[in-house]
Amino acid sequence: MTLIELIGGLSFVNKPVKLWDYSNRWGNYKGIICPLFSLIWTIIGAIYYYFIAGFIIEKIEWFHNNMSFSFILGFFSGIIIIDYIYSTKMLSKIKKYAKENNIEIKTETLPAKKVSDSETHQLHVVIHPDINGFGRLFGGRLLEWIDEVAGATARRHCGRDATTVAIDNLYFKSGAYLNDIIVLIGKVTHVGHTSMEVRVDTYREEQDGTRHPINRAYFVMVAMGDNGKPTPVPGLILENEGERMEWDNAIKRRELRLVRKKEGF
Repeated sequence: MTLIELIGGLSFVNKPVKLWDYSNRWGNYKGIICPLFSLIWTIIGAIYYYFIAGFIIEKIEWFHNNMSFSFILGFFSGIIIIDYIYSTKMLSKIKKYAKENNIEIKTETLPAKKVSDSETHQLHVVIHPDINGFGRLFGGRLLEWIDEVAGATARRHCGRDATTVAIDNLYFKSGAYLNDIIVLIGKVTHVGHTSMEVRVDTYREEQDGTRHPINRAYFVMVAMGDNGKPTPVPGLILENEGERMEWDNAIKRRELRLVRKKEGF
């Protein structure tokens, strides 16, 4: 089955529709096969060989001794061949529909990127226009800076313009004041088909280089194609446990967003 997956995956690797995608699995090859599913297929094969194969062979021999066997075999083989032909034609129909409705479908392979490939750092010095009547940094000014970093991070990952569609979390931990150095760091934590979640951490940096966290935010960004429509983004390579934990937490945040959207919040 691993060989079949490999052949089938390579057949569709340059098609706009992926039958499956193991890009985020350890040890994967082009997102087509991975050791985990090869192990699963091995276990299933062993179960079949030792517990099921004998029963099936006995039934096949029975069918083989009947004249109707050849007819049934040929009939179902014909159905499978016809189904494959129609499935192949479906790809051209999808392309035609996309063209008629001005939908962009990327047929080229988008190589996955590491989190570090798009990590973005930005520094600001708090000046008089940035502070409010209490001498503290405007929350709105900080939000503006965070949005800029999130957009730059998303753009560096997808290689296209990206727009903000949601701010999942924006937590102010402490304030910043006149002449403070503000450091913002953006990282991609999760990617979907056309969307990316970007985490932006904000720090107040002391003169000795010590950093104190003052804000953490999660932005949902969507890559935009040349026609102004959402377009697919590259996968994300997770290199350590921290990145995998962020990925899993991002999935939970997405589920919560969907619940809030369904309930009207």
